[in-house]
Amino acid sequence: MKTMKDTSVLKEFAKYVSANVIAMIGLSCYILADTFFISLKMGQTGLAALNLSSPSFNIVFSIGMMFAVGGGTRFAILKGAKNDDEANKAFTHTILIVALFAVIFVILGIFASRPIAQFLGAEGDTLEYSNTYVQIILCFAPFFMFSNVFQNFIRNDGAPRLAMIASLSGNLFNILFDYVLVFPCNLDMLGAALATGFSPIVSILILSSHVIRKKNTFHLRKTKLSARTYGRICSLGFAPFITEISFAIVLTVFNGLFKKLGGDTAIAAYTIVINVFYVTNSIFNGVANGTQPMISFSYGESDHKKIRQILKYALVTVSSIAILMYVAIFFGADGIASVFNTQGVEA
Repeated sequence: MKTMKDTSVLKEFAKYVSANVIAMIGLSCYILADTFFISLKMGQTGLAALNLSSPSFNIVFSIGMMFAVGGGTRFAILKGAKNDDEANKAFTHTILIVALFAVIFVILGIFASRPIAQFLGAEGDTLEYSNTYVQIILCFAPFFMFSNVFQNFIRNDGAPRLAMIASLSGNLFNILFDYVLVFPCNLDMLGAALATGFSPIVSILILSSHVIRKKNTFHLRKTKLSARTYGRICSLGFAPFITEISFAIVLTVFNGLFKKLGGDTAIAAYTIVINVFYVTNSIFNGVANGTQPMISFSYGESDHKKIRQILKYALVTVSSIAILMYVAIFFGADGIASVFNTQGVEA
């Protein structure tokens, strides 16, 4: 990992944060692209089915984030402290636990997708569509989770730009194949789900260049599994896990409420709101993810002055972005809604 202390803090901050904001916006566009093309092809029924099944993606993402962020942070702290052996053990522990959860998700996708879709509120016209989306997302969970893990470790390994390129490439693939599979191939919800499912595979292939070119400083090591190590990884990744899992819970609860109040039309309208939230929230997550490697490495070096500088830059950045986003949404709400409201439905 390249040392960060020879570069000015502000320059390093700009490098990491800009790359990660772009990468996180790209990640948020997985569901955004599905929403856009489904709204064009299937209207409010498709939008409602997509929103009802979206918590399945959030749950997969939350588990992946906990171990990706926790493991990556632990890795960076140990690298900063020059403890390479323990850093590699953290990587090995992360890979093994993610593999375990990935297998569980695949089993659920094969055998329990319909009950899960029903639990999330899908019924009637939306059930088959939601079942299809849930099944594909769960069966492709290993790729989502390992893409997240590798992006975080490579970002903490001094290559934020590669992580950004991988994320954007996966997103561009998703947008292109969303269109191809939904429209020319007429696969509707199945096409949108497949495009989303294959997208992280593209990201993983690009990220693998970091290892192929032997740029990586993280390696799998034969090690005895430690509950203490997993405890540290989980504690470091608990915040993003809570953020994502709580969002899945809130989304499920609100879907149920809107379903009672206005049926599929209300849920479809809520889908638009949620997608705006996905994108705006991804920007703030990008700032957080960008500062994390710097703070972790500096913490390992016990450079508390640098940590305070990074936090100051981060607070100024997110405050400025918040003001700009508020103004943009306040004055552009109608235009944003019209992008997805292709049927001219009032909601």
